[in-house]
Amino acid sequence: MPFESTTVLALVLLAVGWGLLAWHILEWRAARSLAADDAALRFARSRFSRRLQTSSLIVVLGLLVPWSPHITTPKWLALFWLLVLLITLWILCLAIGDLIIVRLHVQRRHHAERVKSLAAAAKSKAERPERNDESL
Repeated sequence: MPFESTTVLALVLLAVGWGLLAWHILEWRAARSLAADDAALRFARSRFSRRLQTSSLIVVLGLLVPWSPHITTPKWLALFWLLVLLITLWILCLAIGDLIIVRLHVQRRHHAERVKSLAAAAKSKAERPERNDESL
C-alpha cells in the first residue's frame, strides 16, 4: 500500500511536533535551573507554555490530517478543513506572538544592562580625582 500525501504530511507534522515538544521540555528544565531571579523564571514559564501549546497543536494537526480522505460528505469535509485552518492560524498567531515577546524581552534586558554599564562608568568617573593641569 503506497503512502498517500496526507500520510506523509501527517508523519512530518508528528515528527516535528514531538521533536519540538521534547526540545521545549529540555529547554524548560535548563531555564528552571539557570533562572537568575523570579522575573526570569516567570518569563521562561510563559515562553514554555506558549511553545508547548504551539508544538502540541502541531501534533494535533498531524493526527487530524490523515482523516481527511475518510470524510466523504462535502459539508463535513469543509468543516474539517476549516478546523485545520483555524488551528494553523492559531499556531501562526502563537508563533508571531512568541517572536515579538522574546524580542521585546531581549531588548529590555539589553537596555537594562546598558543603563547599568553607563551608571557604573559615570560613578567610576565621578570617583576619580580630577587632574589638575596647572601642576604640569
